[in-house]
Amino acid sequence: MIDVDGYRLAYITYNDVGIENLHKYYLPNKAELMAIAKKKEIPIVVLETCNRIEIYSYKSNLIEFLQETLGDHPFVRDARLLTGKDVFIHLAYVASGIDSLATGETQILGQVRRAYLSSKRMGTISRELIVLFDNTIRIARKVRRKIKSKIPDYLNLSKDLLDKVNARRIVIIGSGDMAKDLSKIIERDNTEVFIASKNIERAKQLAHKYGFNPITMQQAISNLKEFDAIITCTSTIDPIIRDKELKGWNGKLIIDLGMPSNTKLEKKGTYEYYNLIELSKLIEKEKHRYMDIIYMLKENVKNEANKVIKDLFENKHEEVVALLYKKAEEIRRKEVAEALSLLSRYVDKETLDNIAVILEGLTSSIIRKLYHPYSEAIRMIGNGNDSKEFIKLILTLNGESVDGD
Repeated sequence: MIDVDGYRLAYITYNDVGIENLHKYYLPNKAELMAIAKKKEIPIVVLETCNRIEIYSYKSNLIEFLQETLGDHPFVRDARLLTGKDVFIHLAYVASGIDSLATGETQILGQVRRAYLSSKRMGTISRELIVLFDNTIRIARKVRRKIKSKIPDYLNLSKDLLDKVNARRIVIIGSGDMAKDLSKIIERDNTEVFIASKNIERAKQLAHKYGFNPITMQQAISNLKEFDAIITCTSTIDPIIRDKELKGWNGKLIIDLGMPSNTKLEKKGTYEYYNLIELSKLIEKEKHRYMDIIYMLKENVKNEANKVIKDLFENKHEEVVALLYKKAEEIRRKEVAEALSLLSRYVDKETLDNIAVILEGLTSSIIRKLYHPYSEAIRMIGNGNDSKEFIKLILTLNGESVDGD
């Protein structure tokens, strides 16, 4: 049975150091950290966003591992630590948007899921972390379906600002998760949108998906006069737009969603300008209108989380669900690895990496959808003797030892 007390979390958020300082704690090389964790057989999932840096693990000396791997990095020095049930409840709040700077925002759920899939792809997942992330993601989705009210967040606020200035030629500088989420909601009618990236292939992929125009980042920076709205959302440490790049620009709006900031402007023109801090202030001003929704969201998440935790402790239902997924997950990984090995003969590494992300998401989704009815049925089983005997049978068939009831 999974020991809930075995969960570990090292984290720093905007609440701890301020949104403007969080970038100082970003991990220097996330892929390398995960590769070392895999080699040492330490299960981890790394979640890094503009609001937080969080590393989840199970039954490991997480801080010692981070000290050995990252040395005197600020994250190691200042990270807070959670264990046990608190980790479960914290992640449920995070995935639901409750713990975000823009309370109730929805894009965090996608970021949590991508971090989870990345861990699967890198081979640093464990079945205990699968249980943790599968359940908290399920809780967040369930509560979101139940509470459909739209709480302001960075994305829909950015869209409202674009609509307000009637932007007709928009450039999005960046091709990561934020750019993808923005692309989904930008109004396409009578609007020409450009996706700019250092990696032109990524720009082409994103632009093609939504009918936009791909350009290089250098083309965008050199031709800012052509756009009446600029949105930046890159992960670069240094600013990409300064006063000199805006010389002679007569546009209407700049939205800087980078963290650290993608812009460094000493002179503000007649245009409207917002960075994450400014957007957060706007959201905070409106928060009082949504307090009842936020309270309802928090209560629903807490109740759902406590139900699942009870199953984890008392009923072994989540253990059985995890075992049902375990064999399918082993087969999925093997088949994906074989497919990528075959494809590596015909495509370059960058294309193969992109295919790997697609295959990871697609195959994981297929397993989740196929097994969902069965896992839900198991979760609904009561606590009677028949239920316990059924659970013991599945545990035994999967080679697990059964102690007591």
